[in-house]
Amino acid sequence: MNKDKPTVTLADLTPEQRKELALEAKESIKAEREKKKGNYIAFKELGAEFIERNIAALTELHSVNENVILNVFKDFSPTLDIRKELYGIKDQDSFTTTLPDGSQSITIGYNVTISFDGTEPAGITKIKEYLATLSGNNVNAKKLSASLNLLLKPNGKTGMLKPNVVLQLKALREEYNDEGFDDGIEIIEKAQIFTRTTQYVRGWNYVTAENGQRKKLTFNFSV
Repeated sequence: MNKDKPTVTLADLTPEQRKELALEAKESIKAEREKKKGNYIAFKELGAEFIERNIAALTELHSVNENVILNVFKDFSPTLDIRKELYGIKDQDSFTTTLPDGSQSITIGYNVTISFDGTEPAGITKIKEYLATLSGNNVNAKKLSASLNLLLKPNGKTGMLKPNVVLQLKALREEYNDEGFDDGIEIIEKAQIFTRTTQYVRGWNYVTAENGQRKKLTFNFSV
């Protein structure tokens, strides 16, 4: 920075100079807006070109994946029949088959969404009634009560409990050891609705690369 350079303020400028400076600033702002507008148009055009280059291959790949997955499910059917007979399997959303040496494994299954049938508020009430009894205890109990009350807060979008709430509550069942708390969890559990959505195939395969290195390749497809 040059300390010897005099500082010029607006007051030092003539009306014509101030007018010229304001005009330059206006033009600069206009140019910046035009540049941003041009970049936005270029961004949209590049996005459209990107889709055009790749959408056909991805659409074709989806069809291939769908056929492969459906064939894998169909091929697993005889194994599944024997498995059900041996282990008495009923409602299970995924099945894993792995070689004894762990070198290859395939899991087939269904992605599942969890919702509630509307009766869960009764269970929430029972749990909150128990939590209210903790409010007069020590600081840690109050903190735990506050945390659980936050956990029981419905999702802002769906108005329902978060799907993972039941598992978290069940993990605390022994710690609380209260009949009302247990009843609340049971009501919430029974209110759950499990809906199968997409099918998937996941797994891994250990392969030997050209350099002789053993490598674990994983895959995960869903339709």
